[in-house]
Amino acid sequence: MKELKTLSKVFKALSSPHRLDLYLRIKRHHDLNLGREKKRTCFLSALCEGWNVGAPTVSHHLKELVNAGLIEVGKDGKYVTCSFNEKTALLINKVLE
Repeated sequence: MKELKTLSKVFKALSSPHRLDLYLRIKRHHDLNLGREKKRTCFLSALCEGWNVGAPTVSHHLKELVNAGLIEVGKDGKYVTCSFNEKTALLINKVLE
């Protein structure tokens, strides 16, 4: 039952086109940098280049993705970093198989 609650949060978070796009950008960065431990996190500013969404909106979408366990957010100096949560991705794959 706990897994179902987690998945419900995940799918709700991914139901927004903006959040889905942001999540896929973070996942793509993660996949491109497998094997490079330091490069697996990415800067939020780089992810949002060309994305015509204001900072408060981006912040809201990040919060929803973090609350669903899809990503993790940190700081590197004054920059916000994002990383893909593999544990949640494995749970999604397990249920959808």
